[in-house]
Amino acid sequence: MRHMPLILALLAILAVAPGVSAQGKLEVLSSEAENRFPNGIIFRLEVETSNALKKATLSYRVGAEGSFRTAAPPFAPGRKVSVEHVLGSRAEGSYLHPNVEIAYTWSLEDTAGNRLETPLTTVVYKDTRFTWRHVERDGVRISWYRGGETYAHQLLDKAVADLRRAALIAGVDKELTVEVLVYPSVLEMRDALPWKSRDSDPKLPTFGLQVSPKTVLLLGGRPDTARTLAHELSHIAVRQGIGYIPSWLDEGLALLAEGDLAPEHAQALERAVQQDVLYSLQSMTEVPDPREPGKVWLFYGQAYSVARFIIETGGGDKLRYLMAMLKDKKSFDDALREVYGWNTDGLELDWRDSMGLPPHLGRAAIETEVTPEQALAQKSTFGGFQAFGALAASLLGLFFLFPLAILWLATAAFVVCRRKRWE
Repeated sequence: MRHMPLILALLAILAVAPGVSAQGKLEVLSSEAENRFPNGIIFRLEVETSNALKKATLSYRVGAEGSFRTAAPPFAPGRKVSVEHVLGSRAEGSYLHPNVEIAYTWSLEDTAGNRLETPLTTVVYKDTRFTWRHVERDGVRISWYRGGETYAHQLLDKAVADLRRAALIAGVDKELTVEVLVYPSVLEMRDALPWKSRDSDPKLPTFGLQVSPKTVLLLGGRPDTARTLAHELSHIAVRQGIGYIPSWLDEGLALLAEGDLAPEHAQALERAVQQDVLYSLQSMTEVPDPREPGKVWLFYGQAYSVARFIIETGGGDKLRYLMAMLKDKKSFDDALREVYGWNTDGLELDWRDSMGLPPHLGRAAIETEVTPEQALAQKSTFGGFQAFGALAASLLGLFFLFPLAILWLATAAFVVCRRKRWE
């Protein structure tokens, strides 16, 4: 009996030991995450249990700012069970950007009620096709794999200056961090892009993209790489410092950061103004599909013009005040009304007036959500109906008036002849 306390202590230890219970064993033999860039990550788990495995749930979080999601992949029953789940593949339907951190854990339960949870583990989804090099300063990290360090340092200097400028314009006073992954060719960058962008029109390749609040993919070695970098870093400053703002304002500020409006955007805007087939601001919730370049160019041209109008109307201080209110989670219309006296519709009407356009067409576009392409088609159709109506009216007129004209001429000839006979 003197060994009883020791026996009880051992029993207590066994009772709380992970994977062990009075009803049998539940043990993880292996757990791994295999990087299959650009086709996602495969999470694999091998389990041994004295009883049948009832449930295996993967909980994962993509990025530090994300929330945990769950997946319950199917598995074949047995004492030794293998479970797999793919994340970030096209078939599975999600997108993972390079260098994103994924935290994950497995929760297990067998038919006897035994439960087990694996430790929270973090894996980084890297573009393993290349050997990356890095330079960094003041919160900016440039990662590249082809070319010399001189070019990388030039990009770093430009990025540091652009990020500071973007933060000043948006009124962001917090420390910002960003990693810019530089790809030297369209083909090599393509596999790192979101699925939709990989299918974009060849006439409109992606030159740069902010894929997370802290990550930018950049196509290097182009004449306008510097403009693209300034554009994407404006998005970074807004996302980290303010949060989410209307897409047209976000893009408009990014285009202003580039400098002058690109020719294709300016021409698309000019044509739309001439024909009065502009987007309504209420409909500009996201950049159009990249497979439709004309729509994208008009979206950018209009976003640039409206953002410039806001700054020219109230100056930089008012814009920063607006952004501060948006950071405090005030609704956009409420913030806009307090700072400028507009709501979104009122802003659009004043902007249209500055472009020499009447208010009613823009108003109709807002209420009916007619796209510029639909409006142009409607104008063309209406014009066709007008032309057809005019032609039909002319033909009907000839049909009825021609006999009357003949009758009048015949009557006149008869009268003339009678007069001659009387004379």
